[in-house]
Amino acid sequence: MIMSSPLEQMICQAEGDYLSDVALSEVQNFVDSYNLRVQTYNALREKSDTLILHTLRQLMRSHRQLVQAQGNSCKRDMGYILRYIGIAILKGNKQDFTDLVCWMESITKSLKKEDSALKAYQLLQQTIQTTMSEEMTQLVDPYLDYLIQALATGSNMAP
Repeated sequence: MIMSSPLEQMICQAEGDYLSDVALSEVQNFVDSYNLRVQTYNALREKSDTLILHTLRQLMRSHRQLVQAQGNSCKRDMGYILRYIGIAILKGNKQDFTDLVCWMESITKSLKKEDSALKAYQLLQQTIQTTMSEEMTQLVDPYLDYLIQALATGSNMAP
């Protein structure tokens, strides 16, 4: 059975017993981070088009032909990535995002677009770092770091 949140995992691991102090502390941290996770999710949802368009303008400087030919696909894929990051942050569950990264890695390798995709997501990360609050960026960065690392070397590691 795949658990959808750290909260569900901890409760299931308790198996009819009380949660330990450590587990209870983890539950409290998860609950305490809820407002920031919702704010980050909403910011990604509301700003995704702006973030993506800014990133594509930056990418156009080094990959003009690619952006002209594949701009709509790039925009769509970056939108998927931001949505999955937002959902993963909101739920506290990285598995769906990890699955998307494996798919993205396979597609970019089959199309031989790893270098341009790597550059695009590095630029997206820079855009987010300069646009969103530091607290939100700290939630988003591990996901983009994982994606960037997967595009650079393979996705056989956990975010």
